[in-house]
Amino acid sequence: RLRPDDLLEREMADRFEEWVTDCPVDEAGIHMRPPKGGVAYACVNFPYATEGEITVQPNQAAIPKGVKLILSDCYLDRLTFLPEKRNGDHAGVIGKPFIETELSAGGDWRIAWNTEKLEVSSPGSTHSASLTGWGRGFNHMILLLEGEGELDIRSFGMKALRTGMETGIEY
Repeated sequence: RLRPDDLLEREMADRFEEWVTDCPVDEAGIHMRPPKGGVAYACVNFPYATEGEITVQPNQAAIPKGVKLILSDCYLDRLTFLPEKRNGDHAGVIGKPFIETELSAGGDWRIAWNTEKLEVSSPGSTHSASLTGWGRGFNHMILLLEGEGELDIRSFGMKALRTGMETGIEY
């Protein structure tokens, strides 16, 4: 199902049909509602970038507690994030193969990174994390909703500012 042109893309937006999720998806976006005692999971693969920007627009001004943003350079399935399997069985072998941050402020989220720093901002809130030692870029974003509440995502956009990777493959 991979379109070869996708390998050369540097931007994507609102292609919710491409997300891997256990939540309802329609033309209005993704509707995250965790089952009782469980986790709502939504993951998207986007063009690889060592420097990039993501914008996510929730459909509500106030968001519930327990919303987590995860960036990775590999696919991590829903089972990795179930409470009883947190970090999965592979954690002892490869460590924590992702960067995780909690999203607590409503409004539009802007996620920006380069090889040194990750910054997550929304109206009235900005926090950053060091990426020193991470040494690679991202091409997967996961949103988790743990606990109670609902989160509707109505818009998603990503732009790779620097890919930092030459494959040598021609299409």
